[in-house]
Amino acid sequence: MRAPHLAVLLLLGVHASAPAYAGSTSQGSIASEDDWFANQYTPGGVEVRADVRVFTLFALLNRAGYDAGPVERAHPVPTYRYGRARTLVRERLATAPPEVLLAARAFFAAHPEPVEVYLARLLGGPDVPGPAGELVGLEALLARAEREWPVAALRAETLPDFRTEQRAWLPLLDAPFQQAARLLGLREGEPPPRVVVNLLESEGSVRAVDTGHGWVIVVGPATRAPQAEPVVRALARGVLSARLAGRLG
Repeated sequence: MRAPHLAVLLLLGVHASAPAYAGSTSQGSIASEDDWFANQYTPGGVEVRADVRVFTLFALLNRAGYDAGPVERAHPVPTYRYGRARTLVRERLATAPPEVLLAARAFFAAHPEPVEVYLARLLGGPDVPGPAGELVGLEALLARAEREWPVAALRAETLPDFRTEQRAWLPLLDAPFQQAARLLGLREGEPPPRVVVNLLESEGSVRAVDTGHGWVIVVGPATRAPQAEPVVRALARGVLSARLAGRLG
């Protein structure tokens, strides 16, 4: 592992203790049964995938006004740079039936939680602890979007983009994740961190999500090429924050 990864973890106050997990393709999938393509794994067994529920959630968020992205022009009206997949989804859904959009906006207004909480609900299930467990009705909202909007067709059309991005991550994660596991004290038998690629997110975004049964790092489109260091930093921050919250709680 390169020195910057170690420096980040050490500056965060992580101490080495437990051996790294081995990783295995026998780990259970975090995606629903109707996910639109299979998991991919690094040589060391780290799962890198896309997720049908994350795709549908961010299709809704983008249609509802989630515009975050690199600013291409600041004045007089800001414009943002999006990748091909996100641009396609936003353009196609701009004329989608408005009833789903109204329902989504009402749900988001009634549940003003960070995106990570929504992701924890979807990736961890309805029994996930904390605020994510209160997002009752989210699955029904996504199911309605699937029925009334061309979400499945958009997934099929953006499939090559997702596959390309997934494959770009595969050679990068084994050594950083193994070193992070040692420094963070993640023990053998614990679910190893997994990576979900989300091309409907802001460029360069990295979100650490505690599912209640392992950490998932949701990564947006890479700015130029995927970089492991921000993923390791996000994992370290998430694990340490959760431990601190547990002690204070």
